[in-house]
Amino acid sequence: MVRLVTPFLYLDKGVQKYCFDVRRVSYYEIHILPFNGVNTVTTPTENQLDDEIQFECVAVGLATKFFLKEKRFPGWDNESFGYHGDDGAIFHGRGRQLGTFGPTFGFNDTVGCGLDHSKQSIFYTLNGKLLGTAFQNVRPNIELYPTVGIDAHCTVQFNFGADEPFVFDLRNYMTRV
Repeated sequence: MVRLVTPFLYLDKGVQKYCFDVRRVSYYEIHILPFNGVNTVTTPTENQLDDEIQFECVAVGLATKFFLKEKRFPGWDNESFGYHGDDGAIFHGRGRQLGTFGPTFGFNDTVGCGLDHSKQSIFYTLNGKLLGTAFQNVRPNIELYPTVGIDAHCTVQFNFGADEPFVFDLRNYMTRV
């Protein structure tokens, strides 16, 4: 079992405090904002042709150092795991979805991805709520890195918990693990 001692911020009665507990969970969040504050995603009209419609997607996940980050979205190969915002599906191993996992997400959403080392699983959160376990039987002792694929007109802000508290209550989650 991997145990990490890395601090993260949490709120205790509105006061920011650092947690220095031994962690069995690695976790990060992204917040998706419209590019330059302008929402460029439009709902297709019934008169638009299919090839005129542009779908935008942000995918959140984890990947090994062998993941081809310039050519693929998270989950499109065996080196990565991904939850995609355009269809709410999870991906691993191929470019085809493994199944619908959660709701779609996009502008102004906060998506979290966690690796539970003790359960060898990957879970996701959306806007502070636990969506559940997306992947089980994740190989132990492989290095997985936060990975985000962006095919959208947006800005993504990363939060690793060192400078601001997570939207998700990770401390509470860790006490239940």
